[in-house]
Amino acid sequence: EVTRPTNPVRFAYVGGLHLGRASLLLDVARAVEGTPGAELWVHAPDEDLQRHRELFRGLPSLHWGPSLPSNEVGSALTFADVLVHLESFDEDTARYTRLSISTKIPQYLAAARPVLALGPAGLASMTHLISSGGAIAVDTASKEALETAVRTIATDPFTRARLASNAVSFASKHHHAPAVREQF
Repeated sequence: EVTRPTNPVRFAYVGGLHLGRASLLLDVARAVEGTPGAELWVHAPDEDLQRHRELFRGLPSLHWGPSLPSNEVGSALTFADVLVHLESFDEDTARYTRLSISTKIPQYLAAARPVLALGPAGLASMTHLISSGGAIAVDTASKEALETAVRTIATDPFTRARLASNAVSFASKHHHAPAVREQF
């Protein structure tokens, strides 16, 4: 089963909170908080969880931590209904990350879950997620656009199922080891 109707709808972020991601995650957390029947799970390195804990206080729909060993990441991804990817809108940071595609992205797509991607258009990671057909991308720092995307993906199980199917299909075609070896 690619996705299921669920209440609450579980959004999950798995990764570091560096490169401006903590402030973007706070925006996502607030959008999730304003969406009935949605919650956000955050799994980051212990150091990041400790450093940013106070910033995220007072959000009842937020589940903060724990940090995960690498062998538990897959379970956390499949526990979620929607996976969250973040890229900073800060010009210097965007210039630094513009050609980077995190190893998390193939993991996210292979998990057969839709992705909520927040970051500037034109970054390699954002372009890759958009071309996968498995993501709803918010390429502006607009709180309203983010809230609309969160609400859409949280309330529409058919959209989640379509995005999840596209994501796993794209991962199989572009990230499956035999396909990658053939490309090399």
